[in-house]
Amino acid sequence: MNAQLGDVPFQVDLLMHSYLMHAILLLI
Repeated sequence: MNAQLGDVPFQVDLLMHSYLMHAILLLI
């Protein structure tokens, strides 16, 4: 259960990072 709870924030962080990178590319 600890492993699953640890994976969720990691996936969210990865998703946010991907979203921010996409937004930056659109602004350029």
